[in-house]
Amino acid sequence: MADEAAKAKADADAKAKADAEAAAKKKQKQMPLLQKLLQKQKLKQRPMLL
Repeated sequence: MADEAAKAKADADAKAKADAEAAAKKKQKQMPLLQKLLQKQKLKQRPMLL
């Protein structure tokens, strides 16, 4: 019984870790898009500042 409980906990931990990694990867994919948008805005604003 204890082994089954330990295995179930290990599976749950592994799933939680996988979910966290998937969320982190999703964020990393979104970040470059945000940075590109910010760079475009900065480039648009820069000529006005000069």
